[in-house]
Amino acid sequence: MSQWELLGHYAGKQYRDNSYQQGARVMGAALANIDRYSFAPAHGVFISAYREGNITSLINAFSTYSDKEKNSPEQNVSFLRHRNQQGQWMVFIIAIKPIPANESLWIDYGEQYWQAARAPIEIFDDNFEAGIPVGDDF
Repeated sequence: MSQWELLGHYAGKQYRDNSYQQGARVMGAALANIDRYSFAPAHGVFISAYREGNITSLINAFSTYSDKEKNSPEQNVSFLRHRNQQGQWMVFIIAIKPIPANESLWIDYGEQYWQAARAPIEIFDDNFEAGIPVGDDF
């Protein structure tokens, strides 16, 4: 694969504002599933590939920004964001260096992704009562 070659489009459903709560209700999913398969191209917007994405959402992160991490692989692909004339965000995956056949793909999810993953947001039902969160883990 050549440097700057397009690998694919990061597919999924786009959410705005209060999107974590809306997404969890609409998809009937725990927040963890939505977070793990998502990309935020701009503040207040995220694309959830959970149940609606393609293979690009499965590219592994080259780093988790952990102090315990050693010998991380080198990043070889990157996200490319584009906002079309209708205001819809599109995200593509591109090669940032030549990649030989059969080499694994590694991308940078960003430090904010890992901070959120370590301290997930709780989702509460509209009929929230008695402080009991709603989700698959409860």
